[in-house]
Amino acid sequence: MLDEDVVIRDFRNSNERFLILNVLLMIGLPALFFGGNSPFVIGLFCALGILAPINTFNYIYSWSPSLAAPISKYAMAILPFVAGIAITCLSWANPIFHSYEGASGLLFIMDTAPKSSPVMASDNLLSPLLDDFTVLAAVMCALSIYFITNSRFVIRKVLCFSSYMAVAFLVLGLAIGFVCSLGVVGEREPTSAFATFTDASDWASYATIWAGAAFAMAVYSEQRFRLLPIAYSARFHSLLAAFLLWGSALYSGKPLQCLISSAIGFFALAVLAVDIVPLKFNASRHEALRYISSHSRRLKKMVLPFAVYAILSVCAFILTLFYAQKILADTRLVYAAPDGSGSITYAEKMALFDDAKKMIGDHKLFGCGSSSFAAAFSFYQGSDIGSAAWPNAGSDLLQKLAENGVVGLILSSITFVGFLLVWIFRFSYSASGLVMMSTIAGILILAVFETPFESPAVLVSFWVLAMSAFRWDSSRIG
Repeated sequence: MLDEDVVIRDFRNSNERFLILNVLLMIGLPALFFGGNSPFVIGLFCALGILAPINTFNYIYSWSPSLAAPISKYAMAILPFVAGIAITCLSWANPIFHSYEGASGLLFIMDTAPKSSPVMASDNLLSPLLDDFTVLAAVMCALSIYFITNSRFVIRKVLCFSSYMAVAFLVLGLAIGFVCSLGVVGEREPTSAFATFTDASDWASYATIWAGAAFAMAVYSEQRFRLLPIAYSARFHSLLAAFLLWGSALYSGKPLQCLISSAIGFFALAVLAVDIVPLKFNASRHEALRYISSHSRRLKKMVLPFAVYAILSVCAFILTLFYAQKILADTRLVYAAPDGSGSITYAEKMALFDDAKKMIGDHKLFGCGSSSFAAAFSFYQGSDIGSAAWPNAGSDLLQKLAENGVVGLILSSITFVGFLLVWIFRFSYSASGLVMMSTIAGILILAVFETPFESPAVLVSFWVLAMSAFRWDSSRIG
């Protein structure tokens, strides 16, 4: 190996090492602690998020030939989220949720009249800020990937380590569940928990993201053609992680999640099959075949892996058709599990959507304030969904509109859309990059009907994969 290759296949500086550590901690911490919904974990999560811009600015000052351009781009990327926090602070001056002591005890009232200015319907002033800072921390962590490194070597490390870590959480969670089922430690309550998450649906979204990342890294990695080199190859390890996470997502997910996961798996496996079709053009692209002089021997070496990937992709396609046919036969499955096992029935979810839309209609521009849904929705909640408080709107899209309005939705989308447009109009797409983007598209579709982004673990995973994909095709291959 040349000296230049040794340099290009290592980290360029300490900022890249810290980047990987910071990303892994921010992804792993909430995933390990039940999806990251406890205040203590969210506090640690936000603290780690503060380290990301510090590392980014340190890199820019140390290594960037021009300071103004990258700093201004970084500032523009986080500005919409800072504006969201500013709106939350302004809403403190306009509370619409009040409590007073009545004859029968503590009573709550809310001014439901339509408002065109930021309002606060939360009964806790710090909770809205904590929600906004959680989103900002996830975004700043992901942005450090885009601004610090331009090496696929580093991005690949981030995605591979994160996927392997997700597999470790899967094994840990299943082991704990198995031990509890034996009664050795204690009896595990029958809940919707799966792996290390308290909500199986959240785990399915988390596993889908990292299965897609692992599939993408398998597509990027070199194909080996002998048994022992295959077992030691990065492609085999990535595929093993991908299949474990993919299987767990199909097992724990709701019908729509299973459809999206199976479609992502089919696309990735189809890309792998196309990459190894026994053709002269493909043979010349695989480094392991360049040392075989006979063209016919090269093509013979490609037959077996092509057959394996083709069979797997056909199986994934059949699985996708199965879930698609199942949902088409009963479109209610898009919104809820058939037996209500996802803790909500179809009728309840439709009623929840209808009541949430009334709430959105009264506060179109700025919503009722971050972290206000549970409190504000109780004044719109119909008798058909009971009297118990609903923690969310059952849809991330409706949740964002209810809490932050059209303005909040636009602010939370500007950065992503901006990077997406840059990626599209660069007109440079790799197979592995397309697999990552298909995963991102799948999670965004899911967010219309479910609430994957309610989990900090899913939220930061989505942003990390998105920024990795946006950076991937413009990065050097080392």
